[in-house]
Amino acid sequence: MRIMREILCLLVVLTWGNTVTKVSAQAPTDKEITLFEVGAPLTSDESNLSNLFCNFSRYIENRAGIELVSYKKVGTVKNRSHARKYLKNNFGASSSIFWDIMSHTGSTSTNISKEITNSRIWLDVMPTDNFKDSYEMTRREKRKQTVASIDVGDSIYEITFNYDNKQYVYFVFVDPQSHAVVTEGNIFAFTIPYSHIVYVDTQHK
Repeated sequence: MRIMREILCLLVVLTWGNTVTKVSAQAPTDKEITLFEVGAPLTSDESNLSNLFCNFSRYIENRAGIELVSYKKVGTVKNRSHARKYLKNNFGASSSIFWDIMSHTGSTSTNISKEITNSRIWLDVMPTDNFKDSYEMTRREKRKQTVASIDVGDSIYEITFNYDNKQYVYFVFVDPQSHAVVTEGNIFAFTIPYSHIVYVDTQHK
């Protein structure tokens, strides 16, 4: 399973690497993008997850501390109560985790252009069981906002990942019509500068 995923990631990276110069020449350097959107076109719900698993280890500096293990489709949203069942896990006091996005960019500028000389992005991980009480109000409010963003019929995917010798299960929701991931309340749907994508891909040529 892991070998097949690594082969798929390599194919996606090679394809993306062949087009990144053309795309980046047309895209503004201040544009931000999620790891679900980089790579293979979103022609199916699963394309999001495939892209995420390939991109996480490529563009996030401290990815070694957060191991993405597997993903699978586990159902379809029947109603809002059904969605809340999965969100209780995502926002549970002892079962959830979240992170802040940290970044550093170095550049040199001329009268003609701006060149990125260094770009780093890493995650500041914070398991919520470290501060259950102080996070309680935020967790409830965030869960309410996320439920409002989910529609009946959305696909439900389960992501399994490891952090600090503990395994976590996290659920993401995907619109089956547009194949767009629900970003509200989704810890994996953080955005990063498009210039970082271009920088990393250039370094790996």
